[in-house]
Amino acid sequence: MNNQTSAKKLFENAKGIIFDFDGTIIDTESAGLASWRQTYRDFGVELPFDRYITCVGSGFGSFHPAKHLLETSKCTLSVDEIIELKNKYKSKMCENLQVSNGMMNLIQNLHQNNKKIIIASSSTVGWVSSHVKRLNLSEYFSKIIGKDLVSKVKPDPELFQVAKKSLGLSSSECLVLEDSKNGILASIAANIPVIALPNPVTQHSDLSMATLMIKDHEELTSIKL
Repeated sequence: MNNQTSAKKLFENAKGIIFDFDGTIIDTESAGLASWRQTYRDFGVELPFDRYITCVGSGFGSFHPAKHLLETSKCTLSVDEIIELKNKYKSKMCENLQVSNGMMNLIQNLHQNNKKIIIASSSTVGWVSSHVKRLNLSEYFSKIIGKDLVSKVKPDPELFQVAKKSLGLSSSECLVLEDSKNGILASIAANIPVIALPNPVTQHSDLSMATLMIKDHEELTSIKL
């Protein structure tokens, strides 16, 4: 059974699909990495990618880029000021990002087949909703669950637990689509099957614990329910 056939079966069996946002629906993760790299270079140092990748899809529990910058450079900004500078770079880089044809086809296909779809993100509801509105995706998603609605982010399962409760479904009736190791671990902890869809940043992570791996968005185009 090839990947597309296996993925189709997972989507058909699920009543609800829980989408990650950053790096999954649009590739904000590449912009996030580039914006942190630019911020570090502003102060004459390089971002350690091997440590940065551990916090992708999560918060700064495993690695705090702003605090690390203060420890390794002559930067005199506060942590909040560093994050604000990085966010300015990232917002500029993300303002014209579009949904891939494969992802758009998948979202529309799920919607046409009456699947319940929702977003569960370690970002804020405001960040996600601003892009969802910009991309004209609001009609497809029943709700956005962000970090400001929970006490813990991925790899903790709380975001997915809240999402499945919002859908009115059990874990076995749901399916998660994720790009990051932290998101996959959260899905596993919530006992929800998960499809890994890596991007140029998270392809460097070990995502082998996912139920299934789809290598790129082009593969999504051939999945028809």
